[in-house]
Amino acid sequence: MLTPVDTQSGGQKWLALTAAMTLVMCLPYTQAIFSLGDEGVLWHAAERMLRGEFPYTGFFEFLPPGGLVIVTAWFGLTGLSVGAARSFAILVTIGIACMTWLACRRAAATSGGGGSRGGGPRGGNCGLATILTLAWVAATQGTGTQISHHWLTTLFLMVLVWASLPSPVTSRPNPVCAGLAAGMASMIVPTGGALAMLAALTAFPPSRRRVKLLLAYIAAGAVIPVMLILWLLWHGAFLAAFEDVVIFPATHYASIQYVSYGAWTSPQSLPSVLVFPLAALLTVLVIARDGRACLADPRFRPAVAFAIAGFIGCFPRPDAFHIAFHVPLALPLLTCAMTRLSEGWKPVWRLASTVILCNGLATSGAAFTWFSIQTTGAAATATPRGAAALIGQDGFPAIMARLAAMPAAEPGFFYPFIPVFAVLTGREHVAKHDVFTPGYTTPEQYAEDCGTVMRRAAWIIIDRENTRPEVLLRLYPAMRDPTPPETVAFERALDAGFALTAQAGRFELRQRLDTATEALCHDISPSAPRTDINPSAPLNAAR
Repeated sequence: MLTPVDTQSGGQKWLALTAAMTLVMCLPYTQAIFSLGDEGVLWHAAERMLRGEFPYTGFFEFLPPGGLVIVTAWFGLTGLSVGAARSFAILVTIGIACMTWLACRRAAATSGGGGSRGGGPRGGNCGLATILTLAWVAATQGTGTQISHHWLTTLFLMVLVWASLPSPVTSRPNPVCAGLAAGMASMIVPTGGALAMLAALTAFPPSRRRVKLLLAYIAAGAVIPVMLILWLLWHGAFLAAFEDVVIFPATHYASIQYVSYGAWTSPQSLPSVLVFPLAALLTVLVIARDGRACLADPRFRPAVAFAIAGFIGCFPRPDAFHIAFHVPLALPLLTCAMTRLSEGWKPVWRLASTVILCNGLATSGAAFTWFSIQTTGAAATATPRGAAALIGQDGFPAIMARLAAMPAAEPGFFYPFIPVFAVLTGREHVAKHDVFTPGYTTPEQYAEDCGTVMRRAAWIIIDRENTRPEVLLRLYPAMRDPTPPETVAFERALDAGFALTAQAGRFELRQRLDTATEALCHDISPSAPRTDINPSAPLNAAR
């Protein structure tokens, strides 16, 4: 592979190039919105928190408080706008790219046993790290350029990976930085954070010399979770948060989520889907060549552990979109293994292998370029949150215009999962949760929000596309029944209580009738709905 660059200045130039190219590749998507659902998980929650609602007690949220606090703080500083949202998403992407590059360089520095050929203790295969990182950007951005709890988790996990690998200066990991990053990641997406936190333990093998590092890592890892738990206790929301974040997802999430590995792979996303199989193959080749001794390497061993954690973290929904979130965890292993296996190669063979690698990524790059050009030309719609180019959301401009002509103080209801629509309108969403998914949302949740809608909503907006059984079954192949009785009864109540006043594309705007009373909700027949909190979990294909 590429010849390593051993100088500090050379490494800085490669890192700067990686950051600059990532920014350039994200710029076509500064106004683009591809989904009205996924991005609203944190965006809508932040809006509600800025309005004074508290998560878990004021509205349902299945995520831990880490991501909520970060995104709410960002919008508190910048204001709620499309520009602020895209700036945040792009900054997070650049952060992931930079930390991935740094982690790859540290992982590659192990090769050559400290000799200059493999990068040495102060080296690292900078060129290869840049190629792999930018390939990840090209394979994931576009539809992936959005605010996401997954991307936030990936950012902190890559800080964890970098800090867990030995520094070329001290030849030791940074346990405090690693622990803080692991704790923050676990407070955004618990499963991904916990898996990587365990993987990082391989960087601190039990020994008399390493026990202080291990204890420092464990102590630092507890700091942020303890702080956030104390925050919840202070607001009297700890039990509600435990119910929403731990109990409810554990009992309701996986049953409709299972898909095959790499589902919905496109030419653009193909390289990211192939990363884990390729990493496994190269790991086997390295072990076959070097024997078990390579597993004692303080860089190779953690790199393998983090790649395994990333692969497991893709499940139970390892589609191309979810795989993209975890691919950076495997890139340090790829860099390390490729550098090891190419040791001793003549320069011509290194050059040839680099050309082959770039050629293999060409299709994905071409698809990304075409997609970027198409997106740049998309028409934008004026909204109270700024201009937004809605891609694939037929009818949005017309419904937005109709809604803008209605009294601004009137609250409404957005169904079944369009929280981004709610944010863009600047209108209040009356229900305590913003997603209804058959097989996941319970009768109790449908009934409770049905009553709220009938009491408070002046109008409702319905995305009919995502209520169709064939669409639901395409998104959730494991879903047993896309039309359970509670869903049918809930939608029947909405139709009876609100009259259709406008229909455009996939969206309907309905306004309140005199018949909109809680009596319409009786057919849902829940069993003893809760009154303290609302255990309804948002969910869709990208979760």
